[in-house]
Amino acid sequence: MSAGYAALQASALALPLPASYALVLAASVMAAFLALLSWRLFLERERGIAQLRTFAGSDWSSGGVSESRTTTLSALAVEVLGARTAVLQPLGPMQALVPLALSYPPGQPAPAIETTGLKQDVACVRLPNGTADSRWLVPLWDARGLTGALLLGDKLDGGLYT
Repeated sequence: MSAGYAALQASALALPLPASYALVLAASVMAAFLALLSWRLFLERERGIAQLRTFAGSDWSSGGVSESRTTTLSALAVEVLGARTAVLQPLGPMQALVPLALSYPPGQPAPAIETTGLKQDVACVRLPNGTADSRWLVPLWDARGLTGALLLGDKLDGGLYT
């Protein structure tokens, strides 16, 4: 963007044009770059929503762990979050409906977690080092209270979750 803007300003100074034309051209270039940036951000958001749509539309009422649920959790863990490990553990009223935790990679045991003291305004909690491969607990809330927890391991690239 700066290279295009600099080239535009240099050509405006080199040509015998009124100064107001240079301003109009600069505003047009800025508007075009802003529109391009907004379009790219919109496409990226739509791609992320499409990846999550299968996860949100899964049928959770039949209990047990199906192949599609495991695939959906692995897509969430690897492609969206970039996590090495993930465990989706039902808690509270959801535990009666879905008694088994989902895990990525499949077969990973769900660690015992302490959920007392969690508040709804807390986005995530750092777990102690002795909690299997999980490093972060993300509490999942709804109108009835705490309904689950997403336990995440380290990121695949070694970075930070944002």
